[in-house]
Order: sequence, then C-alpha cells, then structure tokens
Amino acid sequence: MSAGFVFTVYTDRDGIISRVWISGCVLSYIAVIFNITIFIVLCRKNLASPATVLMQGLAIADASTAFCAYGFEVLYQLKYLDNSFDESNTKLTMAYPYCALYVHVSLCVDIFVMISTMLTLSLGIQKCLALKFPLWTRSYLTKRHSIICCVVCLFVSCAIHIPRNFTIVEEASRADPNYCITTYRNDRLLTYSSFHFIFIKTMLLSGFTFAMLFCTIHIVYRICTYKLRDQHKSRRVQERKSAVLVIMIMVIFLITAIPEIYLYILFCTEITPDDKFYSLWNVENHKFAMTTIVSNKLKFLQQLERHTLTRWEIVLFVNEGRKMFSLIGCMTNSVIYFIMSEKLRNEFKLLCHRQRSKRNLNEKRHDHSGK
Repeated sequence: MSAGFVFTVYTDRDGIISRVWISGCVLSYIAVIFNITIFIVLCRKNLASPATVLMQGLAIADASTAFCAYGFEVLYQLKYLDNSFDESNTKLTMAYPYCALYVHVSLCVDIFVMISTMLTLSLGIQKCLALKFPLWTRSYLTKRHSIICCVVCLFVSCAIHIPRNFTIVEEASRADPNYCITTYRNDRLLTYSSFHFIFIKTMLLSGFTFAMLFCTIHIVYRICTYKLRDQHKSRRVQERKSAVLVIMIMVIFLITAIPEIYLYILFCTEITPDDKFYSLWNVENHKFAMTTIVSNKLKFLQQLERHTLTRWEIVLFVNEGRKMFSLIGCMTNSVIYFIMSEKLRNEFKLLCHRQRSKRNLNEKRHDHSGK
C-alpha cells in the first residue's frame, strides 16, 4: 500500500452543483420506483416470455444504476465537510467510513451501466432472431436462456469493473479523523484500473454500440418487409408493437451512449500509467478526470469558457450533466414500456385492482370481527 491523497468531492461556489445533487436524488428514487414497478408487473404469468425476462433484468440494472448514482445523496449531504483552500472552487470531504461508501458506490454505477448495455443489446438480438426465424425462436428460445444471458452479463460486467473496487483503499487520517485518505493496494491493480480498464471498456462499448445500431437498422428493415405484412392481422400488430418497443429502447441507449463513447476515445489518447498519483486520482474520479482532459479538446467548450463560464465550472457542469443524462435514460425505459405495451398496462391495472380487492376484503373481515 502506498501514500495517497485526501478524499475530495468537487463542487462550485454558488451551490448549483449541490442543488443538482439533490434533484438527482429525487429523480433517482422516482427511477427506482418506476423500474421496480415494471419488474413486478412483468412477473405476471400472462407476460412471461424470454423477452420479458431480459426486460426484468434491464429494469433491475436501471434501478441499481439510478440508486447508486444519487440514492445516497441524502446521507452524503449530512456528512459533507468543507475542505476549501482557495476561492476558485469549493472542495468537500467526508470522514471514514462514509468516504469509502461514496467511492465504492460511485464505482458500482459503471457495473450496472455495462449490464444495462449488454441486456439492451441482448433484447435487440432476440428481436432480430424473432423476426428472422420466428418458428425457431418460439420453439427453442426459452426463459431459461434469457436467465443465463442475464447471469452472463452480470459476471462479465463484474469481472471488468470489480478490480477497481479492490484497487482503492479509504482509511481515516491519523492526523485528523474528519479527513479520509485515499491509497491503493498494489501497482498491478492500479495499472489495470487506471489504464487497461479504460481501453477495455472503450472497445466493449464501441462494439456493443455498433452491434446495437445494426440490430436497430435490421429490425426497422424487417418490419417494413412484405413477410411481416403477410402475417395474420393480430399477429402482425403484436409483432410490430414489440419491434417498435425494442427499437425505442435501443435508440434511447444510442442517444446516451454515442457521446460517452466519443469521450472515452478521446480520453484513451491522453492517459498514461506512469504517474501513480494521477492514476490513483483517475481511478477514484475517472469520469471527472475524463471530463477535465476532454474539455481541453472540445472547441465549443473553449468558446463557452471565453464568454460565460470558467474552465472549472464547465468541467463540473458537464460531469453532472452526464450523470443526469444517464439517470433520465434509466427512467425513460420504464415510461416506454407503459406507453408502448397495452398488455403491460392491462396487467398493471389488474394487479392494482387485485390489491384493492384484497384490502377491501380485509377491512370487511376486520369490521365483522369487531362486531
């Protein structure tokens, strides 16, 4: 283990970022409620299918992403301590063990985002197979295969991301218990987490995005062909709605993923594993570090700096904007499910009606027992 630096959370002087954190906390709870509701409704027997299993996995991944992004912000707001040394920005810190909770939960966001990405791609591939080989899909593609797919996505994402959690060590400062010191375990883990991980994730995200783009184009082409139009009317309408649902899910992902991949590619051209201090800071704050470096290359950000904001404010706002954009994407999937799936809406109504009937029956029994 090597010497490190004081754990720090960066914000602005005007408190705008702090208000964004609180807003993100509210939105994260809404996203969690939406996605858990979707998961419960998809458990109904009338909706059981290989695709719904993947959608359930996607709902859990989105709920976990939203919660890890801002879910603990209520606790963090109570534990933040001022750690400013100049007037250019505001630095906050937290005592141990809250600093460790902050770091490791923040790193878990990337785990669930990767799972969500792979499950979204799996949905697209499943729909492509269903349109191309409908009989084979109904006969051989089962819910068991979808469960295996979800488990594989979980293990692959954990295998890539979990080493970063083992790299960083947070411990209380001996000089002042209000401060938390960030260190690392060994050089190999640090090199992987700060250098190789970035390249691996960039390649995987790029490959997944191109595959998803191909699936989207293929599905659009298939639903416009005569083979689909020649099917029975009810079957045709069902297939078309299902295909449009998957297309919208993938398009929402592509909108949020393509800018992220562009930033990763730019970041890969700048990082170096030689500086241990910067590498450790990069592991703990790799999204922030990415935004800081890339902001020097984007011309429109340079123009913005000349007219309105400082470079530090631009980095802060862009970094939080990326997190909020991802959070909105987590909420959007559940909204799309409700809008596009009539069967899901009907099952949700039946579920609510059943719970209401049970509550009324319990009240009647309670009244009779009281008499």
